[in-house]
Amino acid sequence: MSSTQIVCIVPYEILGGRPVQVEVKYLGQKSNAVKLQYAATQPGIFTALGTGIGLATAQQYDAQGAHQGQNSSSNPARAGWHVAFYVTGEGIIPAPAVTGKVTSTNNVVPLLGPPVVLIDNLPSTVDYFAEAEGLASGLMQVNAIIPAEVHTGQAVPLSLSMNGNNTQPGVVIYIK
Repeated sequence: MSSTQIVCIVPYEILGGRPVQVEVKYLGQKSNAVKLQYAATQPGIFTALGTGIGLATAQQYDAQGAHQGQNSSSNPARAGWHVAFYVTGEGIIPAPAVTGKVTSTNNVVPLLGPPVVLIDNLPSTVDYFAEAEGLASGLMQVNAIIPAEVHTGQAVPLSLSMNGNNTQPGVVIYIK
């Protein structure tokens, strides 16, 4: 937490309950309470600069599965490659949903889904989606294949939909 950013986990326990209010305490100061609006899912893709727009934080793998590094304008992906990216707001997960639990290879929980991924506004094959191993429960890893028809030589939009809720606009990956 800082004076300009708050990072928190919304507890699984609020879903289906009565409306909740949120207060922030920072350096001994307390904010006014604000009523929290929530939905069953509200996915958001993590971006490289943490602003919610621009380049997605995405690792890329060639068609044979060899790691090709972080996607960027200087290291673009190709059609047929896989991109692995992270999403928050996965929503309800099968029991046991434990707020704040760090996942490991022994306790990665499959999610309700699957998500629909669009790359360059084209349907992508999702070949993996689950809680992200080694991170707090509530963060999802999605692996998707870049469609053959994708536009090359530019940044293209990346989006995801779960249970009818879409990620934020303005997220891109680079394709060569």
